[in-house]
Amino acid sequence: TVFLDKVCIHQVDMEVQRRGIRKLGAFLNSSERMVVLYSDVYLQKLWTVYEMASFLTLHPVSDVTILPVFQAVVFSSGLCFCYIYNLSDAVLRMFVDNRFVLYVFSLSTTISCAYVVRMWARDKEAINMRLSNFTVKNCLCFNESDRPVVYHNITALMMASKVVPNGTDEEV
Repeated sequence: TVFLDKVCIHQVDMEVQRRGIRKLGAFLNSSERMVVLYSDVYLQKLWTVYEMASFLTLHPVSDVTILPVFQAVVFSSGLCFCYIYNLSDAVLRMFVDNRFVLYVFSLSTTISCAYVVRMWARDKEAINMRLSNFTVKNCLCFNESDRPVVYHNITALMMASKVVPNGTDEEV
């Protein structure tokens, strides 16, 4: 079973959308895994936080796979760097006898790789910082009229799962 947020929850017909939102827990309960394409904005969006909280209430953390979007950039860049470096190195060795040119080429390639890896490290640090400072109240909501619905659904799910006691204030 695959649940695709934008496909499974109707985006135009508000009544169909409300019914889908009410059944989100059932969708996620019947899902065996959750794969998150994670970027720095993931924990800023109220709906994605709600979906993650709902899934983790129903499933163990081991059923969640988080794929940082930047990881694909690092991997692709690494492949491109290796290909271009090896190709250029072979061509330069055929036509250039000057070792200095080869060293400059190797240094520039190494600096480029270091830059991409540093960007990746900064992205990972931003993710860790966002996680350590996370609160639901700071999440962005595209349609602010959805906020009370999401708060209500989170509270109802947490109470039904006995994560929080019944009668807990929805603002918690």
